[in-house]
Amino acid sequence: MLVFFPATDGERIDTWDTGGLRGTGSHDYAVSGLFVPKERTFAFDASPGVPGLLYRLPCQALLDSAMAAIPLGIARTAIDTLIELAATKRPARSDQPLAERLTVQAEVGRAEALYRSGRAFLYDSVAEAWAAVQAGREIGVTHLALLRLARTHAVQAAVQAIDLMYTAAGGSSVYTHNLLERCFRDAHTVTQHVSMNPANYEVSGRVFLGLGPDRPLYRL
Repeated sequence: MLVFFPATDGERIDTWDTGGLRGTGSHDYAVSGLFVPKERTFAFDASPGVPGLLYRLPCQALLDSAMAAIPLGIARTAIDTLIELAATKRPARSDQPLAERLTVQAEVGRAEALYRSGRAFLYDSVAEAWAAVQAGREIGVTHLALLRLARTHAVQAAVQAIDLMYTAAGGSSVYTHNLLERCFRDAHTVTQHVSMNPANYEVSGRVFLGLGPDRPLYRL
């Protein structure tokens, strides 16, 4: 259930002291004796309250899929940062730039493949859901499981790509002035969000095996 009220009606509790995603300011908050009218609330599994195709999309497509795009953007930044660094950095006792190392070349290739496959699957799952609502079809359990799987894969693929780039950069990655350090922290913080949990593989797999979901598919 989500409720909406003016920020001035609540108290912000300064708890967001984290290793990554510090800029989101996701602090706790508290309210006391506050009445919120029904029209400012909605349940994740409720039927749309307003007309329009957009609102017929499941919450996973509107909320969780958008969240999964964040680590993909971080991965894109990590790959581009490593490529820029590799053009000029010469490791100790080497007269060749990092870009000439075969291992680095392979890791950049793997990272690019991970990023692009995760992005393609995520976008494809949302596009299928959009096509379904445009055609007046319901989003069934199998498609909900697919949306869940796509977002999970996007996050996991992005983090793998980022880890490859972080490692390839060597000691340069540990400095806070290097974007790879922030990419590493932010991406691994994203993986701790409940909607990005690897347990989603299990939930989706149950559906594909014909066992049916063991929890609501619009959320964990």
